[in-house]
Amino acid sequence: MKSWISYAGLALGILFSSAGFTDQQIKSGEFKASVVELYTSEGCSSCPPADEFLSRLGKTEESDLIIALAFHVDYWDYIGWNDPYASADYTQRQRIVARVNQQSSIYTPEFVVDGVETRGSRKITDKVSAAYRSQAEADITLNVSEPDAAKLTASVDIDNLFYEGDDKPEVYIAVFENKLSSNINAGENRGKLLRHDYVVRHLSPPQTTMSGQLHSFDLPLDSTWKVSELGVAVVVKLQNSGRTLQAVKLML
Repeated sequence: MKSWISYAGLALGILFSSAGFTDQQIKSGEFKASVVELYTSEGCSSCPPADEFLSRLGKTEESDLIIALAFHVDYWDYIGWNDPYASADYTQRQRIVARVNQQSSIYTPEFVVDGVETRGSRKITDKVSAAYRSQAEADITLNVSEPDAAKLTASVDIDNLFYEGDDKPEVYIAVFENKLSSNINAGENRGKLLRHDYVVRHLSPPQTTMSGQLHSFDLPLDSTWKVSELGVAVVVKLQNSGRTLQAVKLML
């Protein structure tokens, strides 16, 4: 498939202090990107294979059309290993997703593809393939600039929204990091070296949107994050069902 992703350096002369960061822009295109969420934990012995699968999925030939996001949850921390990437907010996010999918409980590892709980690698890849043969239902233009060392500023322009029904569209933005690792010395994965990609470091509150609307986001930059391994993902979805209308990602 011909790649539809276009990059344009805006050449405004703003540099990240040590990483050579410049303003960047990316635009979505004709086909729909698929959002693959993984709910995972370093305290869960079943999670490392799922983490590895997500890493491979995000690096496939069609990776421009796959928005992989790993949300580390905190409910495994009680058994002795505190996952450094876990957040109670991501646990709550998983509970909301479970309610939408009429699940009786939450669990790890759990994959969610375009808002729908999906079990099995074949079903995941089939859903992803079906998505990027579909027409996009929104156009996204993402601009990322770096005004100071503590944060990024992102602007998101939404246009050509197409959907039916009363479910309202909304947009959110996530900062993720690749090539992370942990030496585990307690819990179910004790003695293992775990590696992770697409770990969500920051998730913005969703904003309702409409065609022609411009959104602004301040994105934190923690001193412990490797800027060269950071990416920014923008997702436009329906508020209640979670169905993806379009998504795009940009590696910094």
